[in-house]
Formats: sequence, structure tokens, C-alpha cells
Amino acid sequence: MTAASLTFEKIMEAKRRIDAIAPPDRFSNPLGLRPFMGMPVYEAPDPPPKIQLSKEWADLIGPEFAAQVNCWLLIRFGRRESPFDGNRAFLLGGYGIVMSRDNAAFIRSVIA
Repeated sequence: MTAASLTFEKIMEAKRRIDAIAPPDRFSNPLGLRPFMGMPVYEAPDPPPKIQLSKEWADLIGPEFAAQVNCWLLIRFGRRESPFDGNRAFLLGGYGIVMSRDNAAFIRSVIA
């Protein structure tokens, strides 16, 4: 299909076919969170551990022992500070709002 044969009607027909196969809400909001101020709300992931074995060391000592050591390091040293702690929310340029799990749960309870 060339750019000259791509028309608005063909684009809308393709959109209608996609919407018939999978409704837009099913994939546009995979976590089931309702939008807040017109934007979806996303929970921030957990911050990474402060210290962890490198991939080379993990391959050298074996996956089971490496998992045990990484678990111990996580318990001993914890995780890095999260930029989402406290009452912070980040707007992703109109795509959505990212906030901590506590704040997302609060928004869900207010909206629901």
C-alpha cells in the first residue's frame, strides 16, 4: 500500500476491525485502573536493590546460590530510594500518571 492509497476511510476501517477483535479498554488499560483527570494511573515499580551480584558472578557460582545471595543482599541492604515515595506523582506527557502504590490505591478508592 502506497502513501497515496492510504486514506482516512481505510485507516478508520482498520481501526473498526481492530476494535471488533479486541475492545480498546482491554489493552489500553491492562491494570484495570480508571483514568484520573483523563489520564490512566500507573503504579510505580519497586526500586532496584542497592547491591546485587553481577551477571558474571551469578553465572560463576550457579543460579541457585546466586539467588540466595541476592535475597540476602536485598534483606541486608534494602532497595534504593524511590523517586515516587511520599506524595509525588509524575505526568508522562499526556500518556498517564505514575505514582506510588499507596497513592494509586488512594486514587482508586476515591474514584471507585
